[in-house]
Amino acid sequence: MASLDEQFQQACDARDLPGVVLLASDTTGKFKYEKAFGMKSPGEKIDINATFILASCTKLMTTIAAMQCVERGQIQLDDDVSTVLTELKDIQILTGFNEETNEPTFTPAKNKITLRHLLTHTSGLGYTGMNPLLTRH
Repeated sequence: MASLDEQFQQACDARDLPGVVLLASDTTGKFKYEKAFGMKSPGEKIDINATFILASCTKLMTTIAAMQCVERGQIQLDDDVSTVLTELKDIQILTGFNEETNEPTFTPAKNKITLRHLLTHTSGLGYTGMNPLLTRH
C-alpha cells in the first residue's frame, strides 16, 4: 500500500484532487506534519501557506467545536442560542414588502433557535440567494 504522501501525490497527478495542504499538530500546537501537493495554478505548485475558499467545509469544524462545548456542559443542544449569538435574540421573520412604501414587513419568530436547530439546519434561517424575499431585502 502506498504511503499517505504517495496517495495524495498520485491523486493530484491524476487530477482527482487539484491540490491539497495537510497540516497536523500536537496538543501544544507544534506542527508535526506539513505537506502540500498539487498545483495552485498552471505552472505554480501549492505551498503550505496556500489559502483555500472552504465555504460549507467549515460546517464540520463548527459542529465539532459546538459538540465539544456540549460535552463540557457549556451549552446544551436544546438551549436557546441567542444567549451566545446575541444577533439571534428577538429575531424576526421577513414576511414581505409593503406595497406602498416598499419597506420590508416582519413578524416576530414564535420559537427560539437552538443549537440543535443550527447543527441540523432546521433553524429556519434562509440563504439570500435561495429566497426571493431575502434577495430583495
